[in-house]
Amino acid sequence: MTISTSFVKLAKYYIWVIIVDPAMAKKNYNRIKVVLAEKGMTNIELAKNLDKNQQTVTRWCTNDSQPSVEPLFQVAQVLGVKAKDLLND
Repeated sequence: MTISTSFVKLAKYYIWVIIVDPAMAKKNYNRIKVVLAEKGMTNIELAKNLDKNQQTVTRWCTNDSQPSVEPLFQVAQVLGVKAKDLLND
């Protein structure tokens, strides 16, 4: 996400302005969080089943990072779905 900031003088005050570029907004590349909800499972349970750090799985669920190919297939196996079902078009 691209964020630009600047000071703007408004009357006799300066205010801090934050401009967010909507074209650079975070994209949801995976559906792991959605499929977890459909299966009634938490990201903590998924992390334990995968023997992965809970923070790693949380970052996947929030789309802050993406699993590489091998972990993606492991997630699919644990959740009982195809790997392609975990990805957004």
